[in-house]
Amino acid sequence: MKSNLLFFFIFLHFTGYSQSAASSPKKISIYSEYKLEDDDLLKSMSKTVKQNDKAVAVIIGNRKYQNGISEVQYANADAKITAKFIENILGYKRENIFYYEDATLSSFKSLFGDKDNIEGKISDAIIPGESELFIYYSGHGSPDPSDNSAYLMPVDSDPYKLPLTGFKLETLYRNINMLPIKKATIVIDACFSGSTSNNDLLIKNASPIGVKVKKTVVPFNQNIAIITAGTNDQVASWFPEKAHGLLTYFLVKGLTGEADANKDKKINLQEIKNWITDKQFGVPYYARKLYSRIQEPEIIGLDDFIIK
Repeated sequence: MKSNLLFFFIFLHFTGYSQSAASSPKKISIYSEYKLEDDDLLKSMSKTVKQNDKAVAVIIGNRKYQNGISEVQYANADAKITAKFIENILGYKRENIFYYEDATLSSFKSLFGDKDNIEGKISDAIIPGESELFIYYSGHGSPDPSDNSAYLMPVDSDPYKLPLTGFKLETLYRNINMLPIKKATIVIDACFSGSTSNNDLLIKNASPIGVKVKKTVVPFNQNIAIITAGTNDQVASWFPEKAHGLLTYFLVKGLTGEADANKDKKINLQEIKNWITDKQFGVPYYARKLYSRIQEPEIIGLDDFIIK
């Protein structure tokens, strides 16, 4: 096994808004639009780590969708708290964080490239062999009705024409895998079942029970970690009491220290998996308690992969 393989950290949560507002990344000063001081996840976010000057992050929160698609209520809040976490806890420089709210398809392609070209803004920003990458996405995902492949949904996407208007999850994984990055993690707070947390259907007049979402091919790499909100046929639930998605809330809370089981001030993939998937207090418990549904986050990667 080669030792110079990539290490990816991508955290995604879906939501959306208008084309003009999403044409360029917002600056982190937009924190002022959301009362982060009221968020209990901030309590353990004092800036204590050494700055990671070469690290690059992409954060997308898609809340307000076009084309009659329901909004993802807490996507912007999730994006903001994740940006704060990346800056204060992981030490990423603010100017190295690509922050988007309500990102369109053109924004996705400008960041990640497409199936024919991987040279997007991420490719331009990284230092080959030295940069870490953190990608977070919060918003809608959906299966393509024609072949059931999983797609991330830009805010201007059409659920009936996803090959033309969506961003294929497999393309995201492949393109990130091909970049010469030191390490990275992929986190996706979204589902691909065709249903939303409030039981709306992205593909109208179709039953989500009949949708068999195709398993996304994930390139194996010992330096890649992928965390998703649930299996392809499950719904990504919200946590209204905390004004976040369930996965986002428990992931950030765990990475600020709660998941550090052996108290060595490092958190590996096994520790965060144990924390967020715990059936007594983690995501599965609250999905069952709040919605009477099954939601089991999926974690892909080596157990000793260090996230924080």
